[in-house]
This record gives sequence, C-alpha cells and structure tokens, in this order.
Amino acid sequence: MRILFVSNYYPPHYVGGYELECARVAQWLALAGHDVRVLTSDFQLTGPGPENGIRADRPSIHRELRLRYWRDVTDAGYWLREWRDLRIFRRHLAEFRPDIVVLWNMRKLAAGIVLEAQRSAPLLVYHLMDEWPANFRGANGLPQFWARPAGSAWGRLLKPVLRAAYHLLFTPDASCWRPENAVLVSNALGELVARSGVKLRNTHVSYITYDPALFDPIDWNRESDPPAPVRFLWAGRLCAEKGLVTTLNALDALWAQERENWEADFCGPISAEDMNGILRPRLEVAPWRARVRYLGSIPHEEMPRQYRAHDAFLFTSEVHEGLPGVLIEAFAAVMPVIGTLTGGTRDVLRPGENCLMYPMGDAAALAGAMLRLIREPGLRKSLSANVSQFAREHCSTEAVFPRLVEFYRNLLKE
Repeated sequence: MRILFVSNYYPPHYVGGYELECARVAQWLALAGHDVRVLTSDFQLTGPGPENGIRADRPSIHRELRLRYWRDVTDAGYWLREWRDLRIFRRHLAEFRPDIVVLWNMRKLAAGIVLEAQRSAPLLVYHLMDEWPANFRGANGLPQFWARPAGSAWGRLLKPVLRAAYHLLFTPDASCWRPENAVLVSNALGELVARSGVKLRNTHVSYITYDPALFDPIDWNRESDPPAPVRFLWAGRLCAEKGLVTTLNALDALWAQERENWEADFCGPISAEDMNGILRPRLEVAPWRARVRYLGSIPHEEMPRQYRAHDAFLFTSEVHEGLPGVLIEAFAAVMPVIGTLTGGTRDVLRPGENCLMYPMGDAAALAGAMLRLIREPGLRKSLSANVSQFAREHCSTEAVFPRLVEFYRNLLKE
C-alpha cells in the first residue's frame, strides 16, 4: 500500500504521545514493505536532513507545512498560508498517488487540508488520539468561517457570493465535512466524538503502543519485596489538570501516616507559572521535601531507565484522556499503577486487577492507595504480573499494527 500521513508534528520534533505513535506506525509500515510518506510541519526545522532520503525501510519525511494561529478573516497572511499549504498537499497527492491518506493531529494546520483530503483522496482515514474532530466544525479557520451564517445584513447579501468564490479557489467549507473512517485510540474517545455529532461509519479501536525494543530486552521482573523505600514515579505534563495539586496534597496525607519507606519523583515539562506558583513552593517547605524530587523534562528515549528505577506509577489526570502513552509504557515496564478513570483509561485500567483506582481529585484516597502499595508487597507483585500480560497482548506494536493494516485493507476492498 501507498500511505500518506499528515500530522502537525513528527519526531524528533514533537510535543506528546500523538506524534510518537504516528512515528511508530509509519516506521512499522515501512519496515513491513509499505510505501509511506509523512507530510508534517516545519516545527523546529533547522535545515534539510537525511530524513528525506528515500529508503525502502523508512518513511519519507517532508517537513513543509506551517503551523498557524487564527487572527481574523481579514488577515491576508492567513489566506496566503492556507493557499500555500493546500498547494503543498495537492502536490503530494499528485506526486505520491497514495492509496490511503491518514490524517493524524490536524491542530494548527490549514483546516482546508481536511476538506481537500475528503474531496481528493482515494480513501481517507482519521487516526484519532484526542477529541480534535469533536471541535472541528466550530474551530477557527477559513472553512469554518465560510460555513457560518453572516451576522449582518450586508454579510447576508455578500457572503453567499464570496463563499462560492472560496469554494472555487480553495475547498468546500466545513458544512460539507463528512468524516467516515477512523482509527480510535480508545472506545471512550469514540463515544466522546459521537456525542459531539460526528457520525463515523467505519471505526477500529487501536490502543496506543509501546516499542518492545525499548522494554523486552530488559529483565523487567520486579521483586515481590524490593528493598525499601518504595519509589513512586509521576510522569507527564505537570499542571493542575493532570492532577499535580491533588498529588502534592496526597503527599501531605501520606506523610501524616507513613514517614518512611517511600520516595516520589516527578518528571515532565512544566510552565514557569506552575513551577513558581505550585511545585517549587511545596518542594521547598513541605515536610516530605527530602523524599520528593523534580527530575525535569526527560527525553522520551531515556524514559525506560526511569521506569526501571521506580516501583509504582502514579497516573492522576483529571481531564478526558484519549489513552495516555505514559500509562501504556508503565504497563510495559511491569509497574503497578494507581490511576483515575478518565476517558480512554477506562479501556485499560481494571481496578483491583491491574491497578488501584481512586476518584479524581481525592487526595486522601490517592494517599490511601499509595499506602497500600507501600505496605503490601504481595499486592504490588500481583498488579505487576497483570499489567505485563495486558501490555504484551494488547499494546505491543506486533499485537496492534497487523490489525491496523487489516483495517486499512478492508476499507480498500470496500
């Protein structure tokens, strides 16, 4: 198959798990003998590199699109960027002649690419790991602007004429958007998108994956009773929405019950506002400060070493999640998990079987779950065994990607 991926970011320049999964799929497909081209933005691009060299076992990467931020329909520069990126996308369709176009994360890209792909691609598939399609019709962009009714009398007279000109020169507007085929990272994400009014005809649930090469060669078996202290790891973007404040409050509650036998490390990006307003003040004055560290923002390739150095994983998000990559990697690293059931985590977190669950925002309940893992080594062992099996069977690249290819092939047959 000839497959064209479109994504706003692509490694090594990325901001999250969405882009990492896109790269894993593209690389696996190329190694499996498919012809894969990736069209992405010039985010952090410093110059041409060897990635555009054509090799049969690697996707061809083209960093040509530009990220944009909507200002106003009168911004001529926005129109020029939209036209420029539409021309780039059309050129890749004509040159590459893909069998399938797969749209990944389209945030900050030209919205017209979505409508052009619907009109011109032989087969269009959305690979969804967050809810961006739920907000697409109401987002800021030229296709969305021309789909909205005018607010003034002059606008009601002129807009139909100008809309026809936009359709001729650019793309259909967002009122014509009709997504049909989608790969969803979780059942919960599919439910969220459906509630927004987006009706998909053909869907396939494909969990986010981990790379077995980063985990399997290492002996991840954990002792049933490792030496004290029990080491907790919190990884991700540090902010209140991800449960940072709840976790810090839980450490207060844990300290009141257990002052020995535990440590906790945080890693991930954090804004200056949250660092100075939330994390640093607590790390400087809290009674447990000697037991807690902030490790900074750690490169993804170094994360397996962090998983290896810790005994349990804290997943404390308080917002809807498609399916977080750190959670799956913690499973692959045979780590018992304490987590919240939010969005796609309901697909994989099974309280009492492969995790301990607590109600989001409940610091006392989180502290209680941490205390159980500290004092019950047998519980840590049983949870570790179950997460390891789940990761191998449902989240490894070799388990997930062949089923994804089968979904593509069935759509092509149809």
